[in-house]
Amino acid sequence: MAENFLKLKLQRDFLDCVNVDKAVIMGGIRKEEGTMILFSLIDIVKSDIATMDKDTWDLLNKAEKTLLEDNNKRKEVYKQRKPRDSAEKRNLQINLLMEDYLSCKEILYFIQNLAYKKGWFQ
Repeated sequence: MAENFLKLKLQRDFLDCVNVDKAVIMGGIRKEEGTMILFSLIDIVKSDIATMDKDTWDLLNKAEKTLLEDNNKRKEVYKQRKPRDSAEKRNLQINLLMEDYLSCKEILYFIQNLAYKKGWFQ
């Protein structure tokens, strides 16, 4: 019974992430706020996974660390270019935000694949 509850909780929490992502895509939530919300919701999903299976949680943490390190490397490339005016500064901010948003999506894809392999999304 508890296992079913945890699976359902994970599914609902993951679906919250998907709904926020869709709202960002459709323009219902600004990308800035949506990205922050996604990072928070991903933490909730990760805690669900930690409760269900420590080994899977460890695997997820390693993957997330790698994905975020890659994100930071890509962002450093943008940061090396010094903006000359306010338009370039805004473009830099947009590019950095887009990298964070894409990292959220990569983490979500990884979680989705993990959950399917574990049978939690069947």
